[in-house]
Amino acid sequence: MLEAQPAWRFHVNVRLGEAGHRSAQFWIPTEAAARGLEDEQRIELPEVPASSLRAVPTTAPASLPDGQPLALAVRYQWTVVPPRVPTGAEEDALVGRWRKLDEDWSARLARVRDALVAAEAEPGRIGRAFSRLVSATLGFERTHGGLLARVGELEAQRPSKAGPSGATALLARLGDIEEAARKLQADLEDTERKAREDEEREKQRAAWQSRVDAANRDLPDRRSALTTAESRHAAITQELRGVEEALKSASKEARKDLTANQRKLSDDVQRASKEVSRLRAEITALEQQAADTFEYRPLPVQKSRSTQSGGRFIPSASSSGPSIHVPDEALPEVGSLRTHKGQRYLVIQTWEQLSSGESIASQLPAQLVAPENA
Repeated sequence: MLEAQPAWRFHVNVRLGEAGHRSAQFWIPTEAAARGLEDEQRIELPEVPASSLRAVPTTAPASLPDGQPLALAVRYQWTVVPPRVPTGAEEDALVGRWRKLDEDWSARLARVRDALVAAEAEPGRIGRAFSRLVSATLGFERTHGGLLARVGELEAQRPSKAGPSGATALLARLGDIEEAARKLQADLEDTERKAREDEEREKQRAAWQSRVDAANRDLPDRRSALTTAESRHAAITQELRGVEEALKSASKEARKDLTANQRKLSDDVQRASKEVSRLRAEITALEQQAADTFEYRPLPVQKSRSTQSGGRFIPSASSSGPSIHVPDEALPEVGSLRTHKGQRYLVIQTWEQLSSGESIASQLPAQLVAPENA
C-alpha cells in the first residue's frame, strides 16, 4: 500500500499555464470536485452609463470582479449607454421659428414669380397697342428678365441655411426685388394709362379742331344768309305798312283786296322774322363753337390690370401681414435640436458628427446626446 502512487499530490508554486498542466485536473480548496483549466472566462457586466458621447469609448466599470482560479484569461464584457434624448422631447421652438421664416420666404418668392410671369406679355402687348412705345417696352422687357433671374437665384437659397446675419441679407435682397417688381408693375400700368390718355387727348383735340374748322367754314354763309333774310324782312315789313296805310282811306270795294293782301304780308313777315331769328341763333352758336377753347375730358378711371388679373399684385411688406423676425440663433448644422423640461438637446446620428456636434452644442447651449434608440 505504501509503495503505490498517491491519487493526488499537493504542490506549491505551480504555474497553471505550463503545457504539462493543460490536461491536468486541479482540486481547488472549497470545491467539491476537481476541474481542468479554462482558457478564457467571459464575464458579462451590467450596463455602464457614459457621462458624454465623447467618453463612450473610454467608459468602464468602476471595478471588475475576479475570475475563477482555473481561468487562464478573463474577458469582461459590458455595454456603455450613451447620453440619450429623453422620451417625450419635442422639437425646439427655434426650429419652428426658422421653419416659419422659410415658409414665408417661399410664399413671398412665389408671389413675385407669379406676378412677373403674369406680366411677361405686358410689354409686348403695350408695344403692339401703342407703336410709339416700342422703345420703352424694350426697357421693360430687360428689367423683367433681370428680375426673374434674381428671383431664380434666391429660390435656390433658404434663410435657415444662412443663419441670422445671412438670413437678414437674403430678406433685404428679397425686399429689393419685391420693390422693383412693384415698380415694374406700376410703371407698366402708368405707361399704358398715359398712352391711352394721350390717345384719347389727341382724339378729343381732333374732334374739337374739326368743330372749330366747321364753324369758321359755315359762318360766312350763315352771315350772308342773315343779311339776305334781314333785307327781305325789312322789305316785307315796309310793304305791310303801305297796305295798312292804304286801308285807312280805301273804299269799300278796295278794302277787301287790301285786307287779303294785309293778311298775306303779315304771314310773310312772321316767317321772315323766324328765319332771321333762326339764322342769328345759328350764327351765335357757330361763333361760340369757333371761339371754343380745347378742354380735355378724362375717361372714367379703370381698374388696374394687376387687380383684374386675379390677385397677382405684390403687396408691400407693411401690408402683407405681421413681419417675421429673424431668430438670433442659427440652426445646428448637424443633428436635430429638441427640448424637454426646459433643457435643450442636440441629437446626432453618427460618430462622424461628434466633433461638429460638440462645438455647436456648446454655442447653443445644448446637451449633446444620441437618439432614443441608440
